[in-house]
Amino acid sequence: DRPREEMAARMKARTTSMLARGFLDEVRGLLARWGPDVRAMEAVGYKQARAFLAGTLEEAALPDAITSATRIYARRQRTWWGHDEDAIRVALGDPASDPELTARVERFLRGT
Repeated sequence: DRPREEMAARMKARTTSMLARGFLDEVRGLLARWGPDVRAMEAVGYKQARAFLAGTLEEAALPDAITSATRIYARRQRTWWGHDEDAIRVALGDPASDPELTARVERFLRGT
């Protein structure tokens, strides 16, 4: 569980990174192979990239459109998990959290 402001900054940075690393080329390739009607093209990011490539979304608006859709999806996830009585929230870096659980989550997020 991270503060909303931090999550928003991370989402924006991730979108910028995805676009810089060729996300639009990936989407072009998927569209060429599978077409625009594949359900996966409705996923966050892909839907906005598809709109840009179709000419219905301006290039300058693309990063904000992806980031906004990501924030909406994350808010839905928070709401979903907020209703789950068995969910365990871990505030990374919070010394009041279970140190072993926090360490496991941090290792997972680092991919180690």
